[in-house]
Amino acid sequence: MSNLSLRRNLLGCLWCYHTVLILSPEHGSTICLDPDLLNQDLFVWSPYTISFISVMFVAAPIRLLAYTQLGENFTFQLAKPTKLVKTGMYRYVQHPSYAPLFLMTSAVCFFMMRLDGVAACVLPSALVRVQWLGIAGGIATPIIAFASMTVRVRDEEQMLQKEFGEEWEAYHRQTRRFIPGVF
Repeated sequence: MSNLSLRRNLLGCLWCYHTVLILSPEHGSTICLDPDLLNQDLFVWSPYTISFISVMFVAAPIRLLAYTQLGENFTFQLAKPTKLVKTGMYRYVQHPSYAPLFLMTSAVCFFMMRLDGVAACVLPSALVRVQWLGIAGGIATPIIAFASMTVRVRDEEQMLQKEFGEEWEAYHRQTRRFIPGVF
């Protein structure tokens, strides 16, 4: 199983586990080692939970649309495309799937990966009680994700410049990297 598949499966399991805890609060002690460590605000509808779930429902379709518009040129690994896609979202943005990915990664981090969330059910209680660790992880994960995306974008752009030359240069000058008209 690839690293990417493993991450997807683990994230899917976290979402399912979170959902089970929401739907079966009376069985919390059965399915969670220490339910007293759970922040109950993460398992009810609140402005906090609604905001992060909304980010997922908005960002995920945008990311999927970017994949669809790339067509046969979409790959998870860096690969030479058959053509430079400049239609659809790519008409305005060079990398339209990365801003939604960053938003989704941040939402998962601040909603699903919190130590007082689902993680409290599987991690040792002594670890869950270390508050600064949760804060540090919440700050570090989006920073690492952004740094990783920056490296990937650099590699993609070098490949596109090498493959398409002046066509890429002109496209690169006319469009933004991530957010139309901004960045």
